[in-house]
Amino acid sequence: MTESLSKTPSAQRRSGLRAFRVPALVAAVSVTALTALPGDAAAQRPGFIPRGGYLYSGPGVNYPLVGTMPPGMQVVTWGCLSGWGWCDVSAGPLRGWAPGPALQFAYNGMMGSPVQYGAMLGLPLIPFTFDSYWGRYYRREPWFSSRDRWGGGPVRGGDRGGPGERGGRGPGGGPGR
Repeated sequence: MTESLSKTPSAQRRSGLRAFRVPALVAAVSVTALTALPGDAAAQRPGFIPRGGYLYSGPGVNYPLVGTMPPGMQVVTWGCLSGWGWCDVSAGPLRGWAPGPALQFAYNGMMGSPVQYGAMLGLPLIPFTFDSYWGRYYRREPWFSSRDRWGGGPVRGGDRGGPGERGGRGPGGGPGR
């Protein structure tokens, strides 16, 4: 079933969206284990979502929702778009994009967002390449078959993301920005 762009996050949640809850101890052990791995795993950074939030299938609120994250949920951050506005995170078994300002990281005894501490923590700046990302993580999702509705090429680093905001045509055939 394809979710409508006009639905609010709460309406999408009521229509069958998965909510993810995991005990803090299990999440902490998972985050600790992941940060000890070599190679690409070294780019991972543990963080958390103090107020809870939504996990989207792309860097923008107009992409389909993947799930919800309860307040205090620990996440693993794989990287952020340039400008730190959106970050690619794992929340338990789910993978998706969370708004950078919703994330918090510990640095030198202080807590802060990616804008404050991302560079100092070594959070990588990564692109969002729609086809490869969706192909890797969302093939089994019901909205994957309508990916043409959501796709349209890679998002430029500073974009807010979402359909119609990648430099293509927006509603009514006008500019997407």
